[in-house]
Amino acid sequence: MNIKMEGPDEFGNAAYADLFQKILTDLGKNRTVEEVRIVQRPADPVFIYSIRLRTKPERRLLSDVANLRDEPEGARLTINEEVYAPAILSLLWERYRRERVDQLTRYEVSVKNVPVSELESLEVFSGERVKNEIIDAIWRSLPEGMKARFNLTDDNVITILATEDKMTDDLKDEAREMHRSMRGGSDV
Repeated sequence: MNIKMEGPDEFGNAAYADLFQKILTDLGKNRTVEEVRIVQRPADPVFIYSIRLRTKPERRLLSDVANLRDEPEGARLTINEEVYAPAILSLLWERYRRERVDQLTRYEVSVKNVPVSELESLEVFSGERVKNEIIDAIWRSLPEGMKARFNLTDDNVITILATEDKMTDDLKDEAREMHRSMRGGSDV
């Protein structure tokens, strides 16, 4: 992961880069991030974080990301693509309740009294949870008092502008340009 810092204070730049790296590592998300760009101007006070994720989250059929088989007590899944595991569990818990869903191992799940035919065409989405955890990492690394926030997200780029002062159009434009420069698209 590459972290690019921009700001007037070299010590502060290094400290924020290190802090953000540690938070991502603690959350287990450093491998999901390809590039980080942080602008910090404590005197203004303004912070802008823009993060490009390694892969864009996708919506896939459950049968494409897990092996499914019928067993006497119900369906059994072996999750093949790790990035979908949290989404699969959440979907199954929501749809069938936790009492009917057993997580046997990290990637083995059974769903009681449900045939495979009912699960095959369910769609799972890998990205929202990852995005929320990255946003949480950003918020954890911001200084106290940065209450005014402006967020931009798309498939694989997250940009957050934070300030103590009034959110101005100029600051929002700076965040939009940074978002675009991280290949976040031009429709923001």
